[in-house]
Formats: sequence, structure tokens, C-alpha cells
Amino acid sequence: MREWETPMLHPETLLVAAATAGASAAACAWSRDLAPRRAGLATPRPRRPALRLAGLALIGGLAGAAAALQLPPGQALSLGFFAAVALGIARADLAQRLVPLQLSQTLLFGGLVASTLSASPVAAPVGGLGDLLSLLGFGPHAPPPGPAASIVSAAAAYLLLVPTRALLAMLACRPGDEEREAVGWGDVDLLVAVAAWGGFTVLLATLVFGGALNAAAQVVRRRGRKIFPAAPLYSFAAFLTLLPSGRSLVDLLAMR
Repeated sequence: MREWETPMLHPETLLVAAATAGASAAACAWSRDLAPRRAGLATPRPRRPALRLAGLALIGGLAGAAAALQLPPGQALSLGFFAAVALGIARADLAQRLVPLQLSQTLLFGGLVASTLSASPVAAPVGGLGDLLSLLGFGPHAPPPGPAASIVSAAAAYLLLVPTRALLAMLACRPGDEEREAVGWGDVDLLVAVAAWGGFTVLLATLVFGGALNAAAQVVRRRGRKIFPAAPLYSFAAFLTLLPSGRSLVDLLAMR
């Protein structure tokens, strides 16, 4: 490498950044078409949609560059795909207060494909307290994850999050008053997909970090305003947790 070259200018980094930027633009445009406007929710159409889409693509490109600087090309591309779809989910939740099922399912199946191709950005550990705990990601060893670990982690996340969300909804607001719910069913779908990508310990780290961000967002919001959407915060937390630089919390939760 020449003295004037920097890691940001490597061809692999630029390729991953460009691919993630294009995928982010496509996912955000798709989310705009998938998420219908809710009755009574004022979401004016942006005056310059092309400029806003370019800004979202730039955010995706930066996320792809961050992945490429810390991961091999194959894993960086898979994490770039995760970032692009998660960005589309965040855009939809901010604009229409909805997480399109098509996007969350795309993220879920993308995690299963990445684990099958050994391209997952995080290594799901095997060992620990037994076969089930090993598949869920607890223990000291870390070979590449497989589809079994992704499926078991996603199923465990579903069994944990669905009754938890239902209980919180009953305690926090009246049935059907979704505007007062800090975590909706679309957020549950997003978190299940996160478990498929990184395992159960990555999900726990996302819940801890994203939950802290969500709590802070609800505290600083103005009184009388609606609940701040949770999907953008959990998407951001999940992406940081999947990066190698964000693994300390995952290692702590995995008892390593």
C-alpha cells in the first residue's frame, strides 16, 4: 500500500460502500411503497424525495464502509445488506409508524442465507452449558455460525418477545391504541431477524443497547407527543452490535 493510501480508499471498501448505498436506496424506496399512510397520522410527503433518498443512500454507504474496514469482503457485504434493509425499516417506521412485514421477512431470510453461506458478520459460539445454550450463542468458543444456530435463535427470540410485547402492551396502553406503544409487532419481527443474523446473545445486546436508546428517546420527547418509533433505534443498535468493534457487550452476555 502506498503511503498516501488509506483503508477507506481500498477497492474492497469502496465496492462494499457503493453496493450498500445502492441497496439502501432500493430498500428505502421499497419501504416508501410498502408502508401505507395511517388514517389520522400526519406524514406529509417530502418536498425533495430524490434528495432525501440520496441522503439515506449516503448513510448506507457509510455503514457499508464501516463494515468493510472491520470485516472480510464477504462478511462486509452481508452486513451491508443488513444495514440497507434495516435502514429501509427505520425509514418506514419514522415516516408511517409501521414496519413493513416484507422488509422484516427479507431481513430474516437474509440472515438465514448468510449463516448458510458462512457469511454472517458475527461468529455464533458453540460450547458452554449444553447443546441448546450452544446454539443460542453462549460459551467460550466461536466457530462460524450455521443455519441451525440462526433458526434456533430466531425461534427462541420469537417465543421470548411475543408474550413480552403482549404483556407490555396490556400494561402500557389501551388495546388498539398503537400510537402509545413503545414497541410494536413490527419491532418484534425486526428483533427476531436480528437473532437470525447474530444469535441470541446479539439479540440480548441489541435489546440492552436499543432499549437504553429507546428509553432515552421517550424521556426527552416533548410531553403530549406520540411515542418515538423504536425500529430506528433497534436497527442502529443491532448494526453496531454486529460490528467487531461493538462485540464487548455481546462477549459479556455470552459469558466469555
